[in-house]
Amino acid sequence: MILIDHQSINQPTGTRDYGPANVADGLTSATLRLARCTSASPTFWPNQSTQVIAQAWISFDGGVTFPYLAVPLAGKGGIVTNPKTGVEVQESGVRFTGVPLGSGRMIKATVAVTNGPLVSQITVEVA
Repeated sequence: MILIDHQSINQPTGTRDYGPANVADGLTSATLRLARCTSASPTFWPNQSTQVIAQAWISFDGGVTFPYLAVPLAGKGGIVTNPKTGVEVQESGVRFTGVPLGSGRMIKATVAVTNGPLVSQITVEVA
């Protein structure tokens, strides 16, 4: 289930939250993705000096607190190619599993940018 679907972001240097969104009771994994610079999308995250740390946070109390943290996504901008295939990487992402079951759960993404702005799209999915 996609909670945040390719939401356009143009974030200056600093930290910002995206979401929160409700997480259905039976879902136990989440994925966070950022669109990368490619030949087809040259305006997304083009500057190699732009650094990003993106994290997904889970709440178990309806969004009052967000104590559960996924492994962060960290990276620099510019075009990146897959070393095995030579194909340009369209997105960078992180997936985490084992999210405890429960009701009243919410998820948000926190994106910290250095040497911004970060021009991209953010996607958050749960399964």
